[in-house]
Amino acid sequence: MELGRTEVIPETIFPKFMKTFVVSYNFEKQQKLRFDVYDIDYFQDVMDKNLDKQDYIGYVETDLHEIVCSPTQSIYKTILNPHNKRRKNGTLIVKGSEFDINSSKYVFRFSVRNIASKAELFLRVFTLNENQVIFPRDFFN
Repeated sequence: MELGRTEVIPETIFPKFMKTFVVSYNFEKQQKLRFDVYDIDYFQDVMDKNLDKQDYIGYVETDLHEIVCSPTQSIYKTILNPHNKRRKNGTLIVKGSEFDINSSKYVFRFSVRNIASKAELFLRVFTLNENQVIFPRDFFN
């Protein structure tokens, strides 16, 4: 299920995204997340479901538990792209913090480091089901 998309950050190698995402956390369940990173070339098509015109940089998959239980509630993960042999796909940084008093919701912020060249970047954020299948759905609209 698609949780949402960030804004596009223009031409930088160290983007920090302003958009945050709130995710319910259940410590008894495995909750997988996927982050897809794109270099945007066609701004008019950025909100389309089909992103084939954009340059796909790669993805990061993690478990929500890994972020929440980290001492700093942050993770640093290499952006992977099996179709691109480039070594500098970059690093995605995900920082979480408690959003409510019951510790059942967390708010997440994102940034990227070590991209090979300046790019107009944006992220798509997903939850994954048990079969690792992505279900795109706009969570906020």
